Amino acid sequence: MAADLHDPVALFDELRSAGLAVVGCASTGRIDWAAPPTPAQLGTAQAVLAAHDPGRRAREESARLAEARDLVARFDALDEGERRRLLRLVSMRVFGIS
Repeated sequence: MAADLHDPVALFDELRSAGLAVVGCASTGRIDWAAPPTPAQLGTAQAVLAAHDPGRRAREESARLAEARDLVARFDALDEGERRRLLRLVSMRVFGIS
């Protein structure tokens, strides 16, 4: 069995963003085409595969989670009055209250 070398969700998005008519792909790099690809489309797909960073999406999600944890920790460090003021400001912003 071939090793998993690609993030199929990110790879699919990258292939579609490159204008390729694909209907799916696999972590092994297999591409499922909507129709037989032209030589130019195969070349584009190879370029996308070569540029693909399989760990990018996981790193970005990890960074977002770290930011969220930091935000929760900062909120937890506020005293009750600061929390109420902050929540009021957020509510005003979200609901357009001035």
